[in-house]
Parts: sequence; structure tokens; C-alpha cells
Amino acid sequence: MVVSLRERFVLLVGGATWILLTGVPDYASGVEDRIFPLYFLPICLVGWRLGYKSTLGMAWLSTATWVVSNLLTGMTFSGPMVWVVNTVTQGASFSFVGVLVVFARRSYWLAEKRSRVDPLTGLLNGRAFAEEAVRLIALCARHGRPLTVAYLDLDHFKQVNDRFGHSRGDQVLAMVATALHDVARETDIVSRLGGDEFALVLPETDQSGAAIVLERARDRVVQVLRDEPVRVTVSIGAVTGLPGRRLIDELLKFADANLYDAKERGKDRVTLTALDA
Repeated sequence: MVVSLRERFVLLVGGATWILLTGVPDYASGVEDRIFPLYFLPICLVGWRLGYKSTLGMAWLSTATWVVSNLLTGMTFSGPMVWVVNTVTQGASFSFVGVLVVFARRSYWLAEKRSRVDPLTGLLNGRAFAEEAVRLIALCARHGRPLTVAYLDLDHFKQVNDRFGHSRGDQVLAMVATALHDVARETDIVSRLGGDEFALVLPETDQSGAAIVLERARDRVVQVLRDEPVRVTVSIGAVTGLPGRRLIDELLKFADANLYDAKERGKDRVTLTALDA
């Protein structure tokens, strides 16, 4: 979870300001009215967006403000140890709630991340691929930049499963995923759509640039699988051009047709065509 410096500044300064301002009505209300739950708001907000250190800082600033406001109202106890125990207890309650919020946020974030990742290969799954592809298509269309969508399918992969079992097949898929990830640029999308089918989206990549990247990907897959008892290669169908108003499903349809052409022409090759303007 990435938080910008501006958001961090706003949360920390805003949270600290809220806590200090809460001390004013806490003091004005005297010892009978208890408004300390207001301190939990900035603690929870900071906990949801920032980490443990910032949240604990808010918790103990709240504790200090609470103690000072109660001292100024004239609250007294039978001995100083009562103040210590009450302060520690109040601080612990603020801290505990803050830590729970941070933990809940991180658990939510991890669950969301896992729901977007193929557990076998670590690549984006089909759902995440569609979401990210839509974003890149819109971005390239807005700026008039070319984009390439590629569909990849392993050749002879079924023989691996039939002869050596699905466990070995899973290892092959993981090796292919690593090969594709190594070839892809940081801005590219690499996804496993299911089975032995993969997809790539190359933003701001014209036909000549896509041809280089995809041929490199094909060669890289062949190289990492060269010692396999079954010769597994990859066929790639791709389409490139200005996306305009086209949807990802439409682009994948074009790429799938080119993949079929690559298979028909002998496999282990790239078929790349350009979109009509």
C-alpha cells in the first residue's frame, strides 16, 4: 500500500490537530462528561492509511492530551500510582485500537492482493489483467499512443502433464511465468489467464517495438525450457495500434485469431498484425 508524502503529511498534521483540539472540550467538559472517544477518530484514520509507528504516535499524543486536560480540570485521585495506572490503561486502549485498525487494513490489503494474483505463477490473474488492461487502454487512447496486446499459448504442454504429471506441468508454468516477467518492462502487464495461456499488454509500443519484445519473449521461454524432456515452445498472437474505443475483449479477440494463425503455421512463432486506424 503506497501512501503519498502529501497524504501522509495531511493525515499526521490533521490527526495531531484534531487530538489537540479535542483536548479543549475535554477540559471544558470537566470531570463528569467523558468525551475521550473523540480521540479514537484520528487514531483509526491514521491506522487505516499509515503504519504502526504513526498510529502509536497518535495514540500516545491522545493519551498525553487526555492526561493534561484532566489535570487542568482538577481531577484528583488517592495517590500518584492511580494516575500512572490510569494513564497506562488509557494509552494501552488507544494503542490497542490503533494496532487493530492497522492489522485489519493490512489483512484486507493482502487479501485483495491475493485475489488479483495467480497463486501458481505469481502473475496477475484474469480478473486483474482485465482491470489493468482497461486502465492502460484508456491511458494510451487518451494520449494517442500505440498499444500491443498479445495472447500466448504453450505448444506441446499437454504432453508434459500426460507423461510426467501435473506437478511437473506446474513447474513448467512457473518457469514460463518467470521468463515472461524477466522480459517484460516495468510498465507492461503480464498475466496468466488460465491453463497454459498467458497474456501481455505492452503500452506505448508500436508494431516494430512489439515484434522485438515478443520475439524476445518467445526465445526466452524456449531457452528456459530447453532441458525439458518434452520440447515445449510458445506460440504468440498479437495485435498492435492505436486502441481508440476498442475494449480489451475485442483486442484479445484479434490477438487470439493471430494466435490461431501462429499455431496453424507450425507453432513456436509470433504472428503480429496492426489494427486498422
